[in-house]
Amino acid sequence: MTDVQTTAPVMPAKLRGTYDVSPQGMCIRYRPRFGAVGFLIVWLMGWTAGCVLLAHQVFVKQEWMTIVFAIPFWSAWLFVFALVVGALTRRQRLEVDALGLRYVDRAVVTLNNRHIPRDEFRKFVVARRKSKSKDNHAKSGLEVRTTGKPLFMFQEMPDAELRWLSYQLSQLIEAQADDESADAGQSRGDALGPRPQTLAMSEQEVEPPSDASWELTRDFQSLRFVERGRWSWSGVLGLLFVNCFWNGIVSVFVGVLWGFMPGQQPQGLEWLMLFLFLIPFEAIGLVLIAALLFALLEPVRRRTWQFEPGLITYRQTWLGVGPRWAYPFEALARIDLGRRRGLLSRFGVHETADEARHSDAPCAMVLVKPDNTELCAIDGLTEGDARWMADVVMREWPEWFR
Repeated sequence: MTDVQTTAPVMPAKLRGTYDVSPQGMCIRYRPRFGAVGFLIVWLMGWTAGCVLLAHQVFVKQEWMTIVFAIPFWSAWLFVFALVVGALTRRQRLEVDALGLRYVDRAVVTLNNRHIPRDEFRKFVVARRKSKSKDNHAKSGLEVRTTGKPLFMFQEMPDAELRWLSYQLSQLIEAQADDESADAGQSRGDALGPRPQTLAMSEQEVEPPSDASWELTRDFQSLRFVERGRWSWSGVLGLLFVNCFWNGIVSVFVGVLWGFMPGQQPQGLEWLMLFLFLIPFEAIGLVLIAALLFALLEPVRRRTWQFEPGLITYRQTWLGVGPRWAYPFEALARIDLGRRRGLLSRFGVHETADEARHSDAPCAMVLVKPDNTELCAIDGLTEGDARWMADVVMREWPEWFR
């Protein structure tokens, strides 16, 4: 008895996506469905009436505590309104041909627009991501695994259709494979498995992946790899909503505690109990404010790895201010490439047990000394980033490795 699947998945009788297939490639259009959109529209109608009444009270009273009281209600309205508009207008489009892959995800504005060259593909798989709901339900989707960041799409598509689509795309890519794509795949190295892999300098220079987040600068006898923080609209807007909702509600109770809100101020034991009760909620609010500040400052964050003879240094800075670590050495034995399971995945990928050994979790480029001990490790890389950075270092200073 064997666990290997030898037959192609059966095409479902009813497909959720729209498919245009030709010998040159495939185009898939998909419209995700959101089952609760009808309920949210009804809820939004009632909530809108309440928000209009609050706006009238703010205009009439013109008191800042009235504005504070209204902020959580207005922020909740904006959040649900964005959900409804996104659910009604979201469209996903995937085009695959011999040159690569183009994926566009839109909902009024472009949410994701990515091109992946053909030589960066690893494979197509059906993957799962855990939802944020209380039942912790895992949502299936199609994942493109590459030497760079994986691409997850077509959430909520039925599993049977996902398995059929994954197989069809894999067959299409195999049929289009030629000598040039095979050579390009070799220049990237073999697919990284669960165990560390010792890297060697390839015959041809390894190019950075198309989604590389690191920049290379050369100075006199030194190399610097710099990663610049990138603004995330979804992250900033999400944290802004959470801050407005949570800290708006907490501010109302704080206003009651200190007599800023209209009505009778608590006295004596009642005041003390409310004061103690609010402490954990205020602490959470401060954490949320700090998270929002870090998200806003992300564009001024820098991670820098500098290589020079006898010394490797690392700095992480915000606006040029931050700690520095130095790693002096006399010689190196090798550079290993492996997965760092202890790290939180920046990509949010949650897999089944069968897929875990093929994980595209962040990689680490480990520099090993001649006594077989670790000098330092560059964490949070994609496989393509690590292979490119290691190749640059080994070509620049081959005499280090003896």
